[in-house]
Amino acid sequence: EPGEYYQHPDGILYYYPRPEEDMTTIEVNVPNSIENFQTFAFNDVPNLTIKNLNFYFTNIGIGGYNFENFLIQNCEFKHVRTAFSILFVKNSMVDHCLIEDTARDGCGFDGQNFTLQNSIIRHIGAIAPFGFAVNFWTGCNYTYILNNDISDGATSLLFFGANNEYDVETFKRVVIENNHLHHAGYGIVDDLAAMFFGRHPRGVIINHNKIHDFYTNNYCGNGIYPDTGSSGTKITNNLVYNLSHSAFNLNYGKEHEVSNNIMAFCRAGFSFGGYRTDSYTLNIHNNIVYLDRDESYPAEGPLLNPDVVNYFDNNIYYKSGGREITIAGISFDEWREKGYDANTLIIDPLFADPEHGDFTFRSKENADKIGFKEFNMSFGVYGDEEWIKLAQNYNYHDPVVRSKELPIIGFESFENGDDTYFIRRGNIDKNPPCC
Repeated sequence: EPGEYYQHPDGILYYYPRPEEDMTTIEVNVPNSIENFQTFAFNDVPNLTIKNLNFYFTNIGIGGYNFENFLIQNCEFKHVRTAFSILFVKNSMVDHCLIEDTARDGCGFDGQNFTLQNSIIRHIGAIAPFGFAVNFWTGCNYTYILNNDISDGATSLLFFGANNEYDVETFKRVVIENNHLHHAGYGIVDDLAAMFFGRHPRGVIINHNKIHDFYTNNYCGNGIYPDTGSSGTKITNNLVYNLSHSAFNLNYGKEHEVSNNIMAFCRAGFSFGGYRTDSYTLNIHNNIVYLDRDESYPAEGPLLNPDVVNYFDNNIYYKSGGREITIAGISFDEWREKGYDANTLIIDPLFADPEHGDFTFRSKENADKIGFKEFNMSFGVYGDEEWIKLAQNYNYHDPVVRSKELPIIGFESFENGDDTYFIRRGNIDKNPPCC
């Protein structure tokens, strides 16, 4: 079919062009290295700097382990399997890099005191749709994800976790701040979020991020998603909107505090599935939830179970068109009688133009009534105008047509002599009430 190619063992490349392609001008790049080739592979190297280099058409741009004082700065990684995969790093940084068009993950790392900042990461998982933009693993104490623009993948953009559920001593601090995370999922796969983390204890701070346009095929397209084994996350000053499902979703976690956020145009502002009974699950206060769907709710999940403990208060809930607010199948007045949201208001927050993404206030009159603190609406990369425009000027496609049947997942590696196969996941007739 058009777009397919075959590289003969003698080196000749055969290609069937697409209708719009001119074979007299087309540019073709063909891999000629071993399958696991890494452009730079280092182990046990201290005080290493890689700067102002471009990595194109390779498997892994930079790989290795046991780095200390490692700096990757002002580099480009394009048309690669993964930009970098580095393990056991200490006191290291990736700064002002462009990662674009990866076959699988954008980048991966683990270690201590690692910073990823002011970088653009997009078009992730072009071949393997389960590729994450940023993937970091067990033992990542003092990790900082700051001022990045991350977008355009089929699944979650930030994915991290550990192996010690609720361990409050081992892991100290992970900060995700000032990022712009957007346009992912596209209705291709399910169970994803802008940031998805589990088995991670206290010390995660998610502050001042802009998250929008995450859509799944059938279920669980969320903004911020602490999963099993997470506890004590502080989630503040985030703008989260245009989602299949929940702005914040939790599963089997505890003691999460969610405050001073704006959540809009989603099925639920807050949701949770499983929960623990040895402590409270959620502390939700001073947030604004702006809804526009008939079937949308400030919160959903097993909220009224007798053994669940949550705190909700001093929020604004609003559903456009004057539609009624209900929670857990009961009216708001009945919900309040259960001891929740005693000082919460059902009132228009008076955003300037939320339907077009402008969540500044045309008046602070109502937001001030709950003590909401207005935050800066600038997110993502910083620096010279050219770098900022590079992050802004990118075309995103619309979500695919939603289907009751989950999509086919396929793998083709016939060029390497491997088998090609496709699998189809099960069917789901409709979204579950909660993820």
